[in-house]
Amino acid sequence: MRQTIRVLRLDHWHKNLFVLLGAVAAVELCHQHYTARQFWFILLGFFLSCLVSSVNYVMNEFLDASGDAKHPRKKHRPIPSGAVNPQHLLFAASWFLVVAVGTAAWLHNWAVALGLMVFFGSGILYNVKPARFKEVPILDVLVESLNNPIRFVIGWFATVAPLGFPPLILLFLVWMYGAFLMSAKRLAERRFLGHEAEGYRVTYRFYTERSLLFFTSIYALLSLGLFVVVALVKSPNLLFAAPLVILHLAWVLKLTLDKGSIMMDPEHAYKKPLFLIFSFATLALMVYLAESTMR
Repeated sequence: MRQTIRVLRLDHWHKNLFVLLGAVAAVELCHQHYTARQFWFILLGFFLSCLVSSVNYVMNEFLDASGDAKHPRKKHRPIPSGAVNPQHLLFAASWFLVVAVGTAAWLHNWAVALGLMVFFGSGILYNVKPARFKEVPILDVLVESLNNPIRFVIGWFATVAPLGFPPLILLFLVWMYGAFLMSAKRLAERRFLGHEAEGYRVTYRFYTERSLLFFTSIYALLSLGLFVVVALVKSPNLLFAAPLVILHLAWVLKLTLDKGSIMMDPEHAYKKPLFLIFSFATLALMVYLAESTMR
């Protein structure tokens, strides 16, 4: 059971916080009021997204087993190490998907149900041939990080009141920030694996440390630029948080270049409590500043 839970990667569920961020944005931008019913719908949207993310993680580990077996750390994962039965996991994952989408449809929230299907479809594009974008340089980062705006949209429509589509500028901001993190992850991993990287993942035959540092910097600048645009258009008060946003981006880059970087497994950021506290404090300040503009 413990090995099965490892494949489901419950410790990665915090990535679905973008669902909650999307819900907060919907409430604030559409001038709604928080209600108990709305709270439970948002929480349910978060949980259903977690289920679908676990489906994608099972698919990822199943299809990556041969490559993970060549990785000094990932070879100990349950599937490549032979600790679990892959067929049983795939069966359980299929039920997770049915329960998630079925629950959203049963509640007549077809936008969330569609969002969950798109979330799963993103996992297919990333992992499954003939697309398998994780083996295509640049697109591997852009497709994987696309999950963040998808989560944001799910959270947006998880609120009770009917809403229009979220502002595209917000979705691009979330997308580019995700691309920054995913590119940083690859840079940390490329530095850790050295010459062995090319045997582990096809894209590392294209990526070098210098090129990954370049792409990571570009995504950081795009994230910062889009943040400024969102602030100017939607909430000028957000500009007061700009120095903290810059410091956050710089801190992530610094962590990426550390020996044995935590960015190879960003879900373990709890091992850097000061960074985690600062990041959440910055986010909380941004929400407060945005809300003060909407009043």
